[in-house]
Amino acid sequence: MIDSRKSFRKSLFVSVIFACCLSDINVAQVAKAECPKVEIISPNRLFNAKERSIVNAQITGMLPEKASLTWGTSVGKLVSENGTRQIELYFDKADQARNVSVFLRIDGLPDACANTYSDMFAVAAIPEAEPFDRFVDSSPNEVKSHIDNFYVAINDSPQYLGLIEVYFNKNDSDARKLRSLGKVFQAIKFRNYDVSKVQFLVRETAGKTRFVLWLVHPEGELPVDHEKTELIKGEDLMKDPRKALIKSNCKC
Repeated sequence: MIDSRKSFRKSLFVSVIFACCLSDINVAQVAKAECPKVEIISPNRLFNAKERSIVNAQITGMLPEKASLTWGTSVGKLVSENGTRQIELYFDKADQARNVSVFLRIDGLPDACANTYSDMFAVAAIPEAEPFDRFVDSSPNEVKSHIDNFYVAINDSPQYLGLIEVYFNKNDSDARKLRSLGKVFQAIKFRNYDVSKVQFLVRETAGKTRFVLWLVHPEGELPVDHEKTELIKGEDLMKDPRKALIKSNCKC
């Protein structure tokens, strides 16, 4: 009889312990099930300086009604409304070539849930300008071919500046200089290219008249010392090509 009672008590104790453990497991499972899955994503993991970049919170699961979102970034600044699932960040030129930690805090989640999430991105370095093409004054068709290729590159990178550096032979007459420049504008007009997408720098040289074509990032440094040679807008020079003669007379 005594052994039966002991056996019953032991069985009851084990049942209580098992029930308690099962209860703890169920509570943990319920708490875990209530925690949302949060990922910080962006269409591009490499941001560009001087442009707005979009970052999203991809949330799987329900957020409590009183939950609130607060964003932050280690580099750059938030330029859109905070507290939403999508934000916009802006990076200055000084932010280029730096890593960026973007973080999100969600207040109002169950105590068992993590409430801070982050991910790493980067701001691209502004590319240094490199010559796209060089050519000496030649036939109209050859000049047209160079300008065609240049505008293909400009249209593929619309944020870049097209820069045409002109080196006139200093011994050429004004009429000959204008003829050389006129071939460039003939090529632009022939294809109906947008002349506002290019600017000009005009110099003089002891050698043959030549052209150097550049693609320059809008925040990048111009590839030449232009302190004494003012940039001329393409549309202004097309209207009055003689502006190039004035600029070419500077002692650079």
